[in-house]
Amino acid sequence: MSLSNPPAANEVEISVLGPGYGECIVAHLADSDWIIIDSCIDRSSKRPAALAYLDRLGVEPANSVKLVMATHWHDDHIRGLADTLRACDDAQFACSDALNTKEFLTVVNAYARRPMLEGGSGAQEFRSIIGVLEERAHRHPAMSHSPKWASADRLLWRREREVSVSGADAEFHSLSPSDASILAARLGLSALLPVEGTPKRRVAALSPNHAAVAAWLRVGPHTVLLGSDLEETSNPLAGWSAILTSTTRPSGNASVFKVAHHGSHNGDHSGIWTNLLCANPLAVVTPFPRGKKKLPTPSDANRICSRTSCAYITASPDAPRSNRPKVVERMMRGAVRSMRPVHGGYGHVRLRRTLSDEEASWSVELFGAAMPLSALVA
Repeated sequence: MSLSNPPAANEVEISVLGPGYGECIVAHLADSDWIIIDSCIDRSSKRPAALAYLDRLGVEPANSVKLVMATHWHDDHIRGLADTLRACDDAQFACSDALNTKEFLTVVNAYARRPMLEGGSGAQEFRSIIGVLEERAHRHPAMSHSPKWASADRLLWRREREVSVSGADAEFHSLSPSDASILAARLGLSALLPVEGTPKRRVAALSPNHAAVAAWLRVGPHTVLLGSDLEETSNPLAGWSAILTSTTRPSGNASVFKVAHHGSHNGDHSGIWTNLLCANPLAVVTPFPRGKKKLPTPSDANRICSRTSCAYITASPDAPRSNRPKVVERMMRGAVRSMRPVHGGYGHVRLRRTLSDEEASWSVELFGAAMPLSALVA
């Protein structure tokens, strides 16, 4: 099917977009209701990927998108999110409750006053997001434009069955961060506060992904688990352990799983597959091709494929090989201080399922660089 073919009013859609550095999820909850989770940049249009995709579908984001969420403030998850929120004028904004602190606002304001490294940092993007919320408050003073603070087992959005054209209710819950993770993240923020007279530096990530928002989406009888970059930790009160032992999280088993933290071992927990997912679920991974260790590794891909036969990835974590002649390579290396390959893959995994036929399975469509995860298994 064409990428420009919009879902029917009674269809659920989960689209996972990943350009090789970045991640964005666009979900249709039937009834022309959409949510957007995280953001990356579409390589061809240079626009936020979610907006570029909705434009291709003919969807007007200003009144169709109900919620925009930042799972955490890592660069690869929020690039372009301020522009996305600005275009989604009726959407509520949600982010981790770990950021609901004066220290975070201090860090954002201090580090976002001038550009730092190329591509910016999460601080600059979050400052722009705050600016969008301030603009809305100025235009509509009677409306609350404070973020929804996501934490363990909190309902962030709901549609009642009585107001649904398709007859399907829908709910979107955050499953994390836990209270222990929120406390640890807030304590860690104090270490980022700038000190007078010291060089300004790029904002480091909070203790790796521990304050990220994993989410649970249900539309009618269909459920989806979105793992964000949440990691397992040595603390049983944090990470996936906290979700698995929770007595207040939504019940059920999801048939779709956006795999956590690019498929890495520290983003996994065996209990996810036994307690939160149905047998042989659809699993989607986005790659992380930067750093010393590209994700997912072949062993990560093998581990995921051993748990489900229906796993996909938006692009390979390996940068494409250059076909330039060796003499050109030598000239280029002599002219610059350093060279780093830029990942060229951009992929889109689209899952759809109709609400009218409970026996029907999810359809899977792969666009661009997307492929079965088994292709990476050594």
